[in-house]
Amino acid sequence: MREVIDQAVRGVEGVLPDKPVDVYYLKFGDSARQVRVRWWIDTYRDEKTMLDKVNTALEFALSNAGIELPNITYDLNVNMNE
Repeated sequence: MREVIDQAVRGVEGVLPDKPVDVYYLKFGDSARQVRVRWWIDTYRDEKTMLDKVNTALEFALSNAGIELPNITYDLNVNMNE
């Protein structure tokens, strides 16, 4: 997963290629893996645009690698006899 994330982030135009991409696996949740990814850009002014680009690249790369993002599911049981 780290390699897929690293390659995806480095492939985004605007991410500084000479700076590190840090991937921190923070913890397991009930239905989640919490990962923090840090990369470098030239200016803070591009933060929101770059966040969109990187998140889109991550979603595409993880999906292509067969790494599923967990989804919370609920079962609802209704007893109509009461």
